[in-house]
Amino acid sequence: MFLLHERTRNSICRLGFLLGCLAPTVCLGGWLAIRQGEGYREARRAEWREAVGTDLSIGKLEFPRPNVVRVSEIALRPAFGLAAALSASTIEMVTTPSRIMLSAKDGQLDLSSVSELVRAISPGARGISPNQEIRAWLGQLHVRAGGETIVLYDVHLKVERAKEETKGTAWFRLTEGSGADGRIVVQVTEKEVDGTTYRQAELHTLGADAPTELLGISQSATDAIPAGCRFSGSIWTNERPEGWEMQIREGRLGFDLGRWVGDRFGRRVSGTAQLTIHDAIVRNGRIERASGTLEAGSGEIGESLLASLCEALGFRRAGQAPAAAATLHFDQVGVKFQMDGAGVAFKGDCKGPELGVAILQAGRPLLYEPDGPSGPAAQLAIALAAPGALLAPANAETQSLLSRLPIPPAAAQGRLR
Repeated sequence: MFLLHERTRNSICRLGFLLGCLAPTVCLGGWLAIRQGEGYREARRAEWREAVGTDLSIGKLEFPRPNVVRVSEIALRPAFGLAAALSASTIEMVTTPSRIMLSAKDGQLDLSSVSELVRAISPGARGISPNQEIRAWLGQLHVRAGGETIVLYDVHLKVERAKEETKGTAWFRLTEGSGADGRIVVQVTEKEVDGTTYRQAELHTLGADAPTELLGISQSATDAIPAGCRFSGSIWTNERPEGWEMQIREGRLGFDLGRWVGDRFGRRVSGTAQLTIHDAIVRNGRIERASGTLEAGSGEIGESLLASLCEALGFRRAGQAPAAAATLHFDQVGVKFQMDGAGVAFKGDCKGPELGVAILQAGRPLLYEPDGPSGPAAQLAIALAAPGALLAPANAETQSLLSRLPIPPAAAQGRLR
C-alpha cells in the first residue's frame, strides 16, 4: 500500500468525477438534445420517407424507452401510386431484431378499398431484412371509401418479406367487440419472378358482412362486385400479366332489386334481395361457372318482366294476370341457378306448399321453374333487357351483362382465332 499526496488524491477524485459522472451526463444531455433537435427529426423523416417511398410530416419525436419511438401528429401523404393519406395523433414504434411494431389509438385514412390497408405498409418491407416483419395496430381507423366514412375497429396489419415475395395481412371489425366472429381478414401476396409481378389476394368475412366499397382486394374484384351492396363470404383473386381470375365461395350479396335490376334495365321491380353464391369462377371479367340462390321477401314485379322471364328463360306462369295489373305484388322469391358455357338452368326454391315455385303471391304460386335448361346464359340478358332494347344496339347495362356471362365453348374458340 502506498500513500498519495492529498493534492494527487483530490486530482484523481476530480478526474473520476469528470469521467464517471459529469462526462456521461454531458454526453447524455448532448445525445438527448440531438435526438430532440430539428436536425435529427429531419434526418429520421428523410430516412422514413426513403423507406416508405413518400413524404410525411412529424410534429414531435419522443424516446420513452430503449428501441421505442413515439411520434405525435404524423401525416403520411398519398404514395405508392395510391390515393391514400394516413394521419394519426400519436404512433408508437417498437423495434426488435425480428419485428417492427407500430401502434396507435386512432387514425384516419383515405383509400379506395381495404386492400390498400395492406398495400399502404407493404412498401416499408423493402427496408427490412427477410427475417423481419412489420406489425401495426390501430384501435380505430376512420376510412373514407366510396364517398362515405366507415369506422374500422381493432385494426391489425402484418407485413412479411421473403426474398422475392411480400405478404401483407389485415384483420379488423366493423363493430366494437371481441372474439373471432365479426372479423374481416384480407391477405395480399406479391411475388416477383424474372422481373414480372404476380399478385394474389384473398378476403374472408368471419360472421360479418361488409360494404362492397371496402372489398376491392384487387382490381378484378372491384370490377366484378357492384358497389352499394353488402357482402359476406370468401374471395380469392390471382393476377398475372396474361390476365386474372377470381373465385367466390359461399358469398352472400345483399342488394336492392329496384336499384340493381329495375333502374339499370328499365324494369318495374322492387324489394330487397340476397344473392348467395355457392361457387363461382370469373376469368378476365367473364363468368366461367357459377351456382347459387336468389332470395327476396315482399316486393313488386312488372307484368312485362314476368312475361319476359317466361319467354326468354322458360319460366311458367301459374295463371293469367288481369290485363290492368301492370305491376304485381309478391311475397317471396326463391330461385336456384347454375350457369356455365353450356347454358343456364333454374330451379324454384320458394318455401311453400308446392315444389318448383319461383315466386309466391299471397301464399300461392305466381311463377314456376322452367321445365328444363333455359339455354345459353345470354338468355338472362335478353330476359332482363327492357322491351325493344335488343332490337337496337344494346344499352351500356345490357352490354355489360352480356360481356360478363358465360359463352358456349364454340363461341369462345371462335373468339380466340
